[in-house]
Amino acid sequence: MRVFFSQGSLSTLKPEKKYEFAIDFTNDPYYGTINSANEDYVIRSQAKKSTNSFYSYVSLSIINKNGRYTIAVLPVERNKTKVDYLTYFIDLIKELKFSIRVLCLDREFCSVDVFEFLQNNEIPHITQ
Repeated sequence: MRVFFSQGSLSTLKPEKKYEFAIDFTNDPYYGTINSANEDYVIRSQAKKSTNSFYSYVSLSIINKNGRYTIAVLPVERNKTKVDYLTYFIDLIKELKFSIRVLCLDREFCSVDVFEFLQNNEIPHITQ
């Protein structure tokens, strides 16, 4: 997986402090042809905006009293699970030496696998 984030924006935050984090899925409509170059990245879902094909990405944001800052974005791949993305982002949070006060997840994460993973790892969470 590739991650994109700005180290500079994180320098204003205090390591070792507990923060609220949000993980969101976003679908951008795709109207083109699916071929071997993009087949792992075009996700099929419920029809929206006259298509059921999307390029999707999942983002990790930190919520601070001064606002919400996106610190990482990953493309959604067909062969990855939601737990794969959660694992990656939680490892990144630990690598950056932050602690999770609460993890806010959008409804895309409503699944038994996700809730079992979060409970087994004792990660406080809210699903919106």
